[in-house]
Amino acid sequence: MHNDPPNPSPPQVFLKDFSMANLPSPYYHFEYNPKGEISFVSVESGFKRYEVLYVNGKLADMRNNIVINKDTLRYFYQLNGLPAFVEYINETGVFRKCEFFYSGEHLIKAAWKLKVGNTYEPDRTMDLTYFNDGNVHNISEIRHAISGRPELTINQEFSQYDNKINVDGFSLLYDHDNSDHLLLFNHLPIQKNNPGKVLYTGALHYQVLYTYDYNEKNCPVRRQGQLTMLSGPRKGEQFSSNATYSYYP
Repeated sequence: MHNDPPNPSPPQVFLKDFSMANLPSPYYHFEYNPKGEISFVSVESGFKRYEVLYVNGKLADMRNNIVINKDTLRYFYQLNGLPAFVEYINETGVFRKCEFFYSGEHLIKAAWKLKVGNTYEPDRTMDLTYFNDGNVHNISEIRHAISGRPELTINQEFSQYDNKINVDGFSLLYDHDNSDHLLLFNHLPIQKNNPGKVLYTGALHYQVLYTYDYNEKNCPVRRQGQLTMLSGPRKGEQFSSNATYSYYP
């Protein structure tokens, strides 16, 4: 006999839209059911549109619902109620998997494998470390060499957190560069607060310094970013990176 941990409480705030300058807008759009659970999410201004389904209060399926893609992301759980793995399913069956690993109250690893022939080969791996306050400190990612794609290593270091509410930590598992499926993970917080600095090392090497404007609930409504290239032929160049947030009442 075992006791499942309580499901995450409905958020105190309900993110509606998240938009980033120079990208399809809104980049993320959320809708909720009467229980306060996410029931629909649109990514990249409708390029992907997911119906989100639950079984016994647990996230069960994310079903992409666009004309050219009907993939389903199906969640399977450990006895303690945390996700064990997610299967990516199309008309041919399971073509990809993501497995989760934990330490205490933290997600410390997510590992994707892609079906190649009759086996599953490593596709993408993320390792996460945390500050004592529960905010992620470092995300080390490997996009493994597969199907002719060269291996790429990416490192993101987060610091200078504020003490306000984070609403976009869900996006940290999303592979923006390759327009991957959005994989919602809201079972344990990855970021409780908002980082003021991100140091990125990969194909490019840069840092972003963020400042935020907040609403009366201490949630960000505007994020201003100053990106500075740290190496390469564009070393020293700076760019703005701005975003806005809106909420349901």
